[in-house]
Amino acid sequence: MATAQQQIPAQQVQNATNGNNILQTTVQLVQRYWLRVTVQMQEGTGTRPAANLPYTLTQQDAQNNANWIVLSNSITHISSGEAKFAIPGAGRYRLYVKEPNVTIPAGNTFPIPYHQLPSGQASQREVQPWMELVVTESGAPQTFNVAQVHPNTLGRPANLYPAAANSLGPLNNTHASAAHALNLGEYRIKNQLWSDISTCYGTSHPSITGSVNRAALEQIYGEHLVPDGQTATRELQLTNRIVRFEAMSTQGGRQTQGFADANLMTADECLRKTHPSVLDWWLSAMQALNITYARSTGAWRPHTGSTRHRYSLALDITHLRTVATGSDGNDVTVEIHLHRIEGTDAKPTASDAETNTPTKVLRRDFSRRFHRYLAEQRQTGALGWLGGPWELTYANVGMQGNTTFIKTDSIHIHHVHVSVGREQP
Repeated sequence: MATAQQQIPAQQVQNATNGNNILQTTVQLVQRYWLRVTVQMQEGTGTRPAANLPYTLTQQDAQNNANWIVLSNSITHISSGEAKFAIPGAGRYRLYVKEPNVTIPAGNTFPIPYHQLPSGQASQREVQPWMELVVTESGAPQTFNVAQVHPNTLGRPANLYPAAANSLGPLNNTHASAAHALNLGEYRIKNQLWSDISTCYGTSHPSITGSVNRAALEQIYGEHLVPDGQTATRELQLTNRIVRFEAMSTQGGRQTQGFADANLMTADECLRKTHPSVLDWWLSAMQALNITYARSTGAWRPHTGSTRHRYSLALDITHLRTVATGSDGNDVTVEIHLHRIEGTDAKPTASDAETNTPTKVLRRDFSRRFHRYLAEQRQTGALGWLGGPWELTYANVGMQGNTTFIKTDSIHIHHVHVSVGREQP
């Protein structure tokens, strides 16, 4: 759930040796005023809570308007999507989606992020904050007016972004604790704004330049994937590996404008909004399990589902292939369909009676190896939330413990959902 803990910027903490040669720490106390906002995101014609979304709160430097300072890092409430945060008073504030795997401490300068070109160079187009607040003194002592006016530095039509709200206060001493935060109401992020607050990555990202999978990742983030005819399907074709990104994996993103202009995003640009650590992990998993083919139907997307895909750290997989040794001793291609109804041969807990042919046994064993790998990666912290056609415990895949490591529901009947990292509980 969202944390109400406020970090102390480094500038407010001073360490010095006193007259007795004892190190003394002095903390300069600054009045804080708490605010809360219920963040909603577009879901078809309705909305759903933007729950479990990591974010960074920044303040414009009063001495240099070009600089922004980090005030805190937090995450929206796990179910309601509420963001709760504190500010020191008058000023200009922005809330950004937190860069995965990067936490800038409170008090440090926040570099304004820019969407990347495929080459890895920064464009001149800013990644947008999801919200901006302008807080001004109202005239009464320690009383402030709060206005929400999005900067919209990409020049989008006004109807694609939240409408401005000029009188959200007053903010005063009655809001000096998290329990009594000023309620700013609901704030709806439409699909276009979600695209604009999601960074487009290029080949210079550290997760690419420092990876053993660098050459493959450069094909993805350099926009060198192979198209399937005139469709939006793309394939990463390596010597002994293929990753197929079906058109549906980028469908939602392709209905929003790209960062460069008003043209709709291409499939290649959509895929570049998936954080590189996700596809880096997947390529390593394919190598570890000798997976020769994978079909994906979902990566980053701005338009539907929870924040896991929208935050760029999730991947959906439907089909896998490998090469195994058949009953006659020869190599045989084994393909599994990760589907509760159409892929029953791939159920890791299927009995010998249910897998009553050599081919079915190979499929079950391949799926069991795949799911055990997911369980091991979940235990090490490399993976977060997992969903799929079958709910499984560690014991179901030959490990210790009856804890469920992958869940199932009606949404995940036809694919395995992998969340990389632990940014989102």
